[in-house]
Amino acid sequence: MLSDLEDKFGEFAFNLLSFTKDEQEDILMKMLEKELNVPNEINKEKLRMYAEELIKVTGNLINDNELEFTGIPLQIKMLGEVYEKHFEKFYNSSETEPELSENLDLIDLHEHFLKYKCEVFYFGKNNLDISKPELISQFESNYLKFIKQHQYMAVCTLFKEETVKKLAQENHFKDMKKKISSDINDIKEGKLNKGIIDEIIGDKPHFIHQTFAEYLVAQFLVTTLENETAVVSELYRILIDLDNQGIGIFFNGLWGKVKLSNNILKMSGECIEKLWKKNPQNLCYKNHYTLLHPEKGICLL
Repeated sequence: MLSDLEDKFGEFAFNLLSFTKDEQEDILMKMLEKELNVPNEINKEKLRMYAEELIKVTGNLINDNELEFTGIPLQIKMLGEVYEKHFEKFYNSSETEPELSENLDLIDLHEHFLKYKCEVFYFGKNNLDISKPELISQFESNYLKFIKQHQYMAVCTLFKEETVKKLAQENHFKDMKKKISSDINDIKEGKLNKGIIDEIIGDKPHFIHQTFAEYLVAQFLVTTLENETAVVSELYRILIDLDNQGIGIFFNGLWGKVKLSNNILKMSGECIEKLWKKNPQNLCYKNHYTLLHPEKGICLL
């Protein structure tokens, strides 16, 4: 498609490059410095130390060795906003090094980012104050639709159709498939704002970063447990797959925040016990996390 467009318009296409590591750190430093209210000259060394560590730890958490996530201006902005207070606490303390490994919460970061994208998705860039009473209920309703829509497309992106069939009950799967197909066509035809999906590749949505798809799938899986529509054995089989550890880490942080029925908890316990007896290593994630370990899952480190 790209070469066809170049031939049609007689122009070469240009690609936007991600910021380098140094550029990312400089941008984050400027953001944090702007929000920091200090009477004296700012301690640049402490500021740079925090920015370097925050970008490094974020990259490690999401297996982003090329730092593509923080190479996008909007995502650096989100990172700075979410950890602004934590930075201020570090800056005003006597600590010489930031301790981010026990405080970085990627669930909050992704939630913050998705709400921002939803606001743009429905309200445009009109700088409307969605905290106003007349807009709160409208935004909340739109946000639920936005999340459900993108959850379905994330499931379509990361799983094969037969896996989705096993995960969802038959009626639910038919509704999902119909909605996904409709949304993909709307994106292709330019009728639907892409939001956190930048293109359609081979009839599958492509997210601006893999972790957004993983986070949305984890949300979807937790919701199926909460609503008792999950095929529990298939769900946990998926979560122990090495290729799905990103989903599993988000799942760990999300499942403890919802109320599950005794029946679902019982079935979950039985599945985990069987998997553990078969091979305990199946339940271990990187950094020694285990499946369904919410205390660590919430911070993801």
